[in-house]
Amino acid sequence: MHLEEFISKVQCLKKPKDFCLANFWDLVRKLEVKEDWISDHVNFRDDTYARNLVALTPRFEMLVLCWKPGQNSRIHDHMESFSVVKVIRGTLTNHLYERLDDGRRPEYCDVRETRADVLGPGEYAPLDWGGIHMMENDPRSGENLVTLHFYAEPLRDIHLFDAEHHKVEVKRMRYSLEDRI
Repeated sequence: MHLEEFISKVQCLKKPKDFCLANFWDLVRKLEVKEDWISDHVNFRDDTYARNLVALTPRFEMLVLCWKPGQNSRIHDHMESFSVVKVIRGTLTNHLYERLDDGRRPEYCDVRETRADVLGPGEYAPLDWGGIHMMENDPRSGENLVTLHFYAEPLRDIHLFDAEHHKVEVKRMRYSLEDRI
């Protein structure tokens, strides 16, 4: 499936019944992605992983994330979005967490890691509503990591979890190029 058809099919998923991770993931797996198709969006940063926007619609966004060895996200959720990540190049470690508290105390959390999945090129990491994770390019890998991220709805805000200090905060997401304006 080409990008235009993918966009059209995502737009046809009716809320709330059909607009779910399983249906979205099925469409992502059918999308033909070639590395040269996203090559203009493969840009790395020295200070943190890069979030490079490829496509944005009211229903979803697609980004290329570029990770140097040792770069990682913080522990987070996607609030009102679900996602599918496809590894393009390198090896991704996706750490999954569960929240042990009930979420009723503002700025407090208790999270613990439940598992870590190691994924290579062509493999996928889905995250449903309420899922909590942290992604990284292992510092021992010695190679750059390129991942393709699909968020439905577009990812605007996330919860950042500090497991050590039991704190949680809301963070507004930005694209890497916004930092250079």
